[in-house]
Amino acid sequence: MHRSSAISPDYSDYKFKCELDFIEVRVHLQRTTNFQTVRRLSKATFVKAIDKGPGDESNTFELKFNDPGRWSTVTAAVQALEEVHGCRSPAIVVTMEVSFDAYSRSQDLQSLVNIAGRFLQWSTINLSANVRSASTPGSAASVEVSHTQNLKKLAQGETFYEGDKTDDVTRRTYVKTTDGAGTNAEGTPIKLPLDQWRARTEVTLRGASLPALLLSEAATQFKFTELARFFKFRCLSAEAQKNPIQLLVAGRAPILGARAPRKDRRLFGSNTVGDRHLSSKSYECLRQLTDRLRYSPALRRRTKLNQTESRQAV
Repeated sequence: MHRSSAISPDYSDYKFKCELDFIEVRVHLQRTTNFQTVRRLSKATFVKAIDKGPGDESNTFELKFNDPGRWSTVTAAVQALEEVHGCRSPAIVVTMEVSFDAYSRSQDLQSLVNIAGRFLQWSTINLSANVRSASTPGSAASVEVSHTQNLKKLAQGETFYEGDKTDDVTRRTYVKTTDGAGTNAEGTPIKLPLDQWRARTEVTLRGASLPALLLSEAATQFKFTELARFFKFRCLSAEAQKNPIQLLVAGRAPILGARAPRKDRRLFGSNTVGDRHLSSKSYECLRQLTDRLRYSPALRRRTKLNQTESRQAV
């Protein structure tokens, strides 16, 4: 059987990196307390009490850490709680969000729009039929119409959402040019420096998509490469790239990388092949993320676990 070849898209303008955007951990304390005390001791970004009782006290809390940097940040926070209030059971990871970022070496916005559009169009996994875009969270959203329209929306600052908030897996794809953590005096988002602008596709996992994962096990054993299936991509085959009609379709179709119904099965398009270059980039970035979160920079250098980390991106 003939196997179609691929002419991989040119990614020379990009450098790539994966991030753990946030993580949520559930703790069961031996003694009840309030969320203010838990936040003060843990220094978590956000704390939510579960099953609150009198005085809004509880012994079960979910702690959210934005951009924790290393697992030790989270384990130290839980240890600080345990020393004061004790823990009935080991802390577990209940939610995590992981992103795959592309930076433009030329710092070109259109270049970022193009790669964000590729993330959206060529991902091998279609998480949900509920795909929409919106300029701000909670605003009226519209279903994607075509790849060309999607690129325009990305250039205008819109975000594409896949799945409902209650789904076990959701995804967002957009071009990040502002600091979502704050606003300026006029109340508008703070612009990031040009060298920090990036195209981003981020996956949030919770519930059934995130197997029971003890925090202690996550910190020492979990490999982010286990999530590689969410960051795999396809592209047009070499033969299809020579066909004007196939190129026209690729310029318009909103989704091409995911499997589509074929009789009683779901198959990839016969005119597409795996984008090994981009998929290998995401896998390497996930591997580097595992090392960054698990080991200190000094230990990574000493053990040579991170041979490419000096570049901070691939």
